[in-house]
Amino acid sequence: LEVCEIGVAVAWGSEALKAVADEVLEGTGPSAVADYIRRAATSPSLSPRRVGRRRLLLGHDVDGGPIELAVRGGNVLVAGDPRSGKSWAAGLICEQLIFYRYCICVVDPEGDYTGLELLPGVVILGGDDPPPRARELIRALRHPDMSVVIDLSRLGHVEKLEYMQSLLPTLTMLRRRTGLPHRIVVDEAHYFLSGPDVHELLDIELGGYTLITYQAANLHPDVQAANETTIVTLATDPREVQAFARMSGRPERHEEWAAILGQLDLAEAAVLPAGHDAAGRLRRFKLVPRLSSHVRHREKYLDVPVPHGRAFVFSGDGKPSGRRASTLKELLDVLAATPVKALDGHLQRSDFSRWIADVFGDHFLASQVWKLEEQYRVGWAVDVNDRLVGAILERYDLPDVLSVHWSSNRSQDQPDTNRPSPIADVQPRVTCQLVHRNTST
Repeated sequence: LEVCEIGVAVAWGSEALKAVADEVLEGTGPSAVADYIRRAATSPSLSPRRVGRRRLLLGHDVDGGPIELAVRGGNVLVAGDPRSGKSWAAGLICEQLIFYRYCICVVDPEGDYTGLELLPGVVILGGDDPPPRARELIRALRHPDMSVVIDLSRLGHVEKLEYMQSLLPTLTMLRRRTGLPHRIVVDEAHYFLSGPDVHELLDIELGGYTLITYQAANLHPDVQAANETTIVTLATDPREVQAFARMSGRPERHEEWAAILGQLDLAEAAVLPAGHDAAGRLRRFKLVPRLSSHVRHREKYLDVPVPHGRAFVFSGDGKPSGRRASTLKELLDVLAATPVKALDGHLQRSDFSRWIADVFGDHFLASQVWKLEEQYRVGWAVDVNDRLVGAILERYDLPDVLSVHWSSNRSQDQPDTNRPSPIADVQPRVTCQLVHRNTST
């Protein structure tokens, strides 16, 4: 129930489920469930009391308080001077949504978001190839845990404008019909959303847009009014600051805000107060580090962390052991230093292959790991630790590591604390792109 947007338990069912559910459905049987589904299907979006259930961490303010953003609903504007870190901040939002397994579609006019391809379940369309037609885009966005970046950097300005005239209505139609993509991200939004046709291009009622621009003042007034959260990087243009103050309902604050926004460094941003924020306080904060910016080569994928709630929790006899793995590298370290007996429960349940498939979306690697878990269960793989580590390292092209000799005489009951981590001090020599899973198989 925790992974659902709304976890619903029935009143005539398990007490344990009712205790963790978001809602408890009254009634006596299947007809009550059917009625609930019919009611839910008539609403295109979550109710306001549900949209803040999951949140993205953007950074921390001067007092150390978290600056967070609701995952669902709401339109977000990311604005600031050219080359001030707008795409960086927007990419931070994108990658956290990707790791939460949401489906996003990024319209990328300048090729600033192609690095997201190295995250699980992300594909790039366009670029050196022609941009996707409607049918291709619908096919690519048919899976709720897949995300698409549409790279328009090879098109001329007029071609981009013409393409957007068909792309944005297609996304509106698709989302109304299927719910996907969960969020639509449009960079350089001022080029496309300043004219009187914005209501034909955007589904303002449904929301769920993230718009990035260095000319927020040029956005259509209806687009400005529909914005619910504004994140500003370095902003030195007085006209832009006045627009921010006006959009926030604080026109008298523009001089005060200009002094703050004009001094932000590249690692900082500010979130502007929304209309319901009576205090009207601008919050300056330090952005948290990006993940995908460090994933330049395939072997670096081992270091990409997953959200805390998706970490692998090691256990024994049904109780957590205190060890966790938030990256594949951490998983390798624990596997290399843990006796097989301590992993027996995980191997019997195929926990490792399920985690790799469900969290990282690497179904090829998951199938290889599952085969090793199966061999262990039938007694064919007594050295399953080494084989699991080898399978993961081979997947990410680290041949130097695979040549490391591990003593076959090491105890199966006690870890060899003197044996170094199998991926310590590795100097990567292979640079290549991740091969993503084919989700149709």
